[in-house]
Amino acid sequence: MSKLTEHSATSPSPKRLRPAGIVEEYCYVENHLGLDTCVVVAARYEGGSGRRLDKDTLFTAVQIVVNTHVVLASRLVPPTHGSDSRPPFWVVLPSIDLNDIVRFLDNDSHGPASIIEAEFKHPFDLNADLPLWRLLVLPDNTVIYAFDHTMGDGQSGLAFHVDLQAALQRLGSPLPPHDGKIVPDHSDSTLTPPLEDLLHLPAPVTRVLWEVFQALNPFARTKQASTWTGSPVLKQPTLSVRVRIMHLSPQETARLTQRCRANRATITGALYTISAHVLSRLLNRGCEGEGQLFKDIVVAVAVSLRRYTGSPPSAISNQASSYGGVHSLPTLPPSTTSVYPPLAAFPWTHAARFSETLKEELPKTPAFIGVFRLLIGRNYESFFRGQLGKKREGTMEISNLGRVPPMAPSASNEARTSTWAIRETVFVQVDGTVGPALKINVTGTPDGGLGVSVAWGKGALDDELAEEFVEAFTSGLKELARADV
Repeated sequence: MSKLTEHSATSPSPKRLRPAGIVEEYCYVENHLGLDTCVVVAARYEGGSGRRLDKDTLFTAVQIVVNTHVVLASRLVPPTHGSDSRPPFWVVLPSIDLNDIVRFLDNDSHGPASIIEAEFKHPFDLNADLPLWRLLVLPDNTVIYAFDHTMGDGQSGLAFHVDLQAALQRLGSPLPPHDGKIVPDHSDSTLTPPLEDLLHLPAPVTRVLWEVFQALNPFARTKQASTWTGSPVLKQPTLSVRVRIMHLSPQETARLTQRCRANRATITGALYTISAHVLSRLLNRGCEGEGQLFKDIVVAVAVSLRRYTGSPPSAISNQASSYGGVHSLPTLPPSTTSVYPPLAAFPWTHAARFSETLKEELPKTPAFIGVFRLLIGRNYESFFRGQLGKKREGTMEISNLGRVPPMAPSASNEARTSTWAIRETVFVQVDGTVGPALKINVTGTPDGGLGVSVAWGKGALDDELAEEFVEAFTSGLKELARADV
C-alpha cells in the first residue's frame, strides 16, 4: 500500500490550500512527463570551531524553517480528468519524516558537480505523501537543496538557505536528540498566491499576432539553419545531465563588477558577451569572417517578477518569467587566436548593448506568460510533446540570482547562540530535454563572491563541444575578473 493510500485510510484529510497556478501547473506537467526533475541551490556552511552539521543540529534547524514556510510542509495532489477535471491542488502534509528526505553522505570524493548531476536523475514521486524537496549533506557541510520547480524559483532556493542559516544561529547547545519526525504548525497558514493573482499578465494583440506569425512562418529567423540551437530535442526524454562549477572570490567579483559598471554593462551582459564570442569561435572554426556557418543564437534570460508582485526575497514561490530573443554571433576575423575575448580587447559595446536590451525588455516580461497562457491555455502536455524530435528552440539561458542577502543581525545576544556562516553557493537548473542547449546559472555569496554553473542535458549538444565551451567560458570570466598586471 502506498504512503498516500495508507495515510488516507487512517488519518483525517489533509488541509487543502489552493489549486496550482498556471506557472506551477506548467512545471508540474513537465516533471510528470519526465522532462525535468528539480532545481538545485547548494551552500557550504561553516560552523564555529570547525563544527559539523550533524543530524540533530540540522533536523532541529530544518524544523524551524519548515514551520516558517507552509509550502515546505505541502505537496501537490495530482489533477483529475474527465467531467470533474481540475488542476493539481496544494495540501498541507499532517506530518513529515525528515529521514525520508534528508541524506548524509560520508564521502564526497566525486565532487559536488557529479553529486548534483546524480540528483537530477531522481524525480520526485508526485503521488507520494512527501514534500517536493530534499536535502543532501556532504562531509564539508555543503547542503544541497533540491526542490521541484512547482514550489519555487531560483530565488526561493536562496531564501531556504538564508532561513536555514538563521535557524542554525538560534540553536543552543547541547541539543536534544531529534528523531526527524515533524508535525508542521500551519493550522492558520496560507500559500503565497499564484503569480496570476499577484500580477496582471497582459497578452498584447500585437505580440500574440507576432508569435503566431513566427510559429507559422517557415522562414522565421529561429528556424534558419544558420541559427544554432544545439542538437534537436531527443524523441525520448532524458534525465541525464552534465554540470560544471566554478567560483569567483569576493576580490575577483569586485573587479568584475567594477569593470562592468565602468563600461555601462551588467554582469549578465558580460556573461552573454563571453558566451557569444566563445560560441562564434567554436562553431565557426575554419569558416571565420563573413563566411561563417552559424550567424545567430537564441538567448533567454530568466527574470524575477518579485519587483512587480511585491513579494520579498524571503518568499518561497515561483515568480519568474523570461526575456528571449535572437542575437547575432560576433563576426570574428580569421586572425583572432583567442577562443575567449581578452581583457584588453573585450567588446564592452556588445555587453552594454545587451544590458540595455534587458533593461528595456524587463517591463514586458509579464506578457511572456500572458501570451503563453492565451495561446496554449492549459494544454501543457501537448505543448511539451510537440517539441520532442524537433529543432531545439533555445541556444542558452542565463539565470542570475544576484547576491545572497546577508543574514540580519540578531536582535539580542540571547537570540544568537551559535555561529554559522554561508560560504560558497551554487545554483543549477537544467531543463535538459526540451530546454536551451546550455544553461548558465549564477548566484552570489554573502561575502561578495560568485558561484557559476554551466549545465546541459545529454544529447542537447555534443559533449566535447560543451566541454570546450566550459573551458573557454571559465577562462574568459577569470580573465575579466583578474587583477591588473
